[in-house]
Amino acid sequence: AELIKKTSLMLWDEAHMAKKHCFMTLNKSLGDILRFTTENSDEKPFGGMTVVLGGDFRQIVPILTKGKI
Repeated sequence: AELIKKTSLMLWDEAHMAKKHCFMTLNKSLGDILRFTTENSDEKPFGGMTVVLGGDFRQIVPILTKGKI
């Protein structure tokens, strides 16, 4: 937690491959950790920390429900 408090930018590569629960967990965790250093951190996305989400969105396979190509 002390290291996260000192961090000003978080980079998340291949974010498009993560499930929404990963984002929700990071959001809640950063809000809890940064609540002592950042005002209203529990109301800000990711506790007010800058988070850069990256990855190659061309790698995502399209999903076709009962579809044929």
